[in-house]
Amino acid sequence: MKKRFVLFIIFILITMKDNTYGNEDNELEDLKIKMIVNTLVPQYDEYKEKKIVKFFDAFGIYPYKENYFLFYTYDTGKTPERKRQEAKFQLSFMKPMLYNIFGLNEIYAFAYTQKSFWQIYSYSSPFRETNYEPEVMVLIPVENSYLNGLKISLNHQSNGQPKEKSRSWNRVILETFYSFGDIRVNFQLWYRIPERKQDDDNPDILHYLGNGQLEIYIPYNSHLFKFTLRNNLKSSHNRGSFQFDWSIPVGYFKNTYIYFQYFSGYGESLIDYNRPIDKFGVGLMLTR
Repeated sequence: MKKRFVLFIIFILITMKDNTYGNEDNELEDLKIKMIVNTLVPQYDEYKEKKIVKFFDAFGIYPYKENYFLFYTYDTGKTPERKRQEAKFQLSFMKPMLYNIFGLNEIYAFAYTQKSFWQIYSYSSPFRETNYEPEVMVLIPVENSYLNGLKISLNHQSNGQPKEKSRSWNRVILETFYSFGDIRVNFQLWYRIPERKQDDDNPDILHYLGNGQLEIYIPYNSHLFKFTLRNNLKSSHNRGSFQFDWSIPVGYFKNTYIYFQYFSGYGESLIDYNRPIDKFGVGLMLTR
C-alpha cells in the first residue's frame, strides 16, 4: 500500500519547495510553451495559436493526453458481467511546477489522467471501472532536426477496485519525441518498479503490455490519425495491442472534434490487462 503513495509524496515535496524560478524571463516562457504544446500536445491546427495557449497558461494548467468522450463503444467479444455497449471518457491535464534548475531549460511537472468506462446502456448505468494515473515528470527540450525532447517520469496506475479486482503498478518511463516533417513519433520504454509478492495485484502484466509503446501521429489536412502499438516482443506467447484514433474538427466549434477509436489486444483497461478486447467507439474529442 505504501508504494502506491510514492508519487503523491514526491508531488507534495515538489509543491512545498520554494520556486526560485517563478519569474522566468520571456525566453524561458516561450520555451515552456513550445515544449508543452508542440511536444506533448501533438496538434496540427489552430489550437497552437498563442491566444489559446495563453488561456491555459493563465491557470498554469495544460492538456496532457487526449481529452475525449466516446458516447458509444461496442466490444465485439462477449465479456462476463457487463454489456458490450458502454461509454468511455478520458480526462488528462498537467501542471508545470519548476523550471530550469540545472540549466537545461528543463520543466518539472505533475500530471493526472483518468480513464473511465461507463455502462450507460445498462440498468442503473454503473461505472464498471476507472483507471487513475498520476505522474511526476521532467521534460528536457532537445535542439535537433528530428529529436525534439525527452521525458523521464514516475508513473502510478491503479483502478481503485476491491482486492479481487484491484489492479495497480508503478513505472519509471523514458519517452523520446521525434518529428519528421508533419509526422510525429513518440517512443516510450518503461521499467516496472518491483512489488512484494503479497502486494502485487498483477505480477504478469508485462507479459501482456510489454516494456514500451510506439505512438505515430499523421496529420492530413485537418484530420489527425494516431497509431499506438505495444508488444511484449516474445516469439512464444506473443501479446500486445493496437489502437487507431481518428479525429476531425467540427465546423465552427474550436477544439472540438468528431472522434473514432478502435482498440484490439490487451490492456485497454487495467481490469482487462490479460483479456483480449476488440472494441470500436465514436464520440467527441476536446484536445488531441
